[in-house]
Amino acid sequence: MQKQSRTSLLLSNMIVYGFNQVIVVLIPMIMLPIYSRLLPDISVFGASSLTTTISTLASAIAGFGMFDAAVRFAFDNDDNEFKKKVCSSAFVFMLCSSLVVCLMIILLNRQISILFYGSSDYKGLVVIAGFMAFFTVMNSAALIPIRITNNKKITLINSLIKAVATAVITLVLLFNGFYLYAIPIGSLIGLIVSWFFSFFAVQRKYILLKKADKELIKRMFVFAVPLMITFVSYWIYQSADKIMLSNISNLTETGIYSIGAKVGSVSGVLQNAFASGWAYFAFSTMKDADQKEMIARIFRLFTLICVVMSLSVMAFISPVFRIVFAEGEYLAGAPICAALFFAPLQLTLMQIIGSQLLIAKKTKVYSLVQLFGAITNVIFNFILIQEFGARGAATSTLIGYSIPLLIMYFYLVNKKEIIFDIKVITTLILSILLVIISTLYIYNELIVMLVGSVGILLIIILNISDLKLSVLYIKSIRKKRKE
Repeated sequence: MQKQSRTSLLLSNMIVYGFNQVIVVLIPMIMLPIYSRLLPDISVFGASSLTTTISTLASAIAGFGMFDAAVRFAFDNDDNEFKKKVCSSAFVFMLCSSLVVCLMIILLNRQISILFYGSSDYKGLVVIAGFMAFFTVMNSAALIPIRITNNKKITLINSLIKAVATAVITLVLLFNGFYLYAIPIGSLIGLIVSWFFSFFAVQRKYILLKKADKELIKRMFVFAVPLMITFVSYWIYQSADKIMLSNISNLTETGIYSIGAKVGSVSGVLQNAFASGWAYFAFSTMKDADQKEMIARIFRLFTLICVVMSLSVMAFISPVFRIVFAEGEYLAGAPICAALFFAPLQLTLMQIIGSQLLIAKKTKVYSLVQLFGAITNVIFNFILIQEFGARGAATSTLIGYSIPLLIMYFYLVNKKEIIFDIKVITTLILSILLVIISTLYIYNELIVMLVGSVGILLIIILNISDLKLSVLYIKSIRKKRKE
């Protein structure tokens, strides 16, 4: 019997989970121009976006990295009963922690409203954010058995149900004049529907409370503690800009940033698809003899893909914005899209090389590097937001993502975990600088288009031979994985 080749495994996971992320992102993207025409002004969109910011932080704290810990520990033993024990133990922990966090948010709704919005008028949104956090963690718990069994079909159906439910409820509320609450309540209902489907489709078969193991929970907890730092760092990357914009600037700038981030988050399709497929791939191939060489080749290929895609967005996003949004304040989100598109792709590259540390269960270095990047993001926000507004916030995010990637790269080179590639790392650094300069200082659309196009052409010419070699290598490993 022939095992699925590493290439087929990685590509099939990326294609299916990529399509899953297309569902997750495409439907909200289609709805975005509709929402923009129904909402009274962009500040309402900014306020709704901050609700998601609160729930994301709360769910990161409540989840405590237990999802990744459970997925990793499930691969320690092929026995199905052991996997049920892992899923049950993680579920008990996540249920208790999410309930505590949800109740804390509800009880402190006034204080949280003042902290995030600068006013106590948004207490209702804070309460909704608390329930969103609870059901986000419950969804993560439901996804554990789906992920460890690599059940792609259920993943696709679940995402479609969630996206459609969210869009339908949001539209109904907008048409009835509930502008401030429409998007948050739509998101909450989508999470609830998604959790019910996941629970009855898969999770109930893997969750048996009597199988929860205190010792296993402790071991997963120790593994997850450093990851908790990582997830809080991710939240800072994604959310600190909005909070600081709303306090240093205003909700209009927050709305402009949120629009740019929403469009730029199309790269999240790639990043999340890769992350979803990569975890299973990385752990299932971690004992292969040529694993380090394989990681280096994949990193080179994806670096070039990410750079070319990001410069393409930089060059051609403004005409797209004019088509989608026609006119008004929303057009101001176009110049920041490239930076916010490039940033999540840096995370993809980080996950490729950083998986070496996760395989060895050495999560501390990975987490500390990410935390350093998040702190850098906040520092640059203080420096840049006052002068550049949303442009400064977007640039800070890109810098915050880029620094951990570069630190991790040189750290692993020093540890001889990956091979140093001067051409690839130079290409990456120059591309980051080009996007930063364009975001902050170039306001003429034609110049941006010219600079981006020339940059793409030069990168392809300089790296074409390496690109061909990487593709050929990844194809060659298709023949190596047989029993």
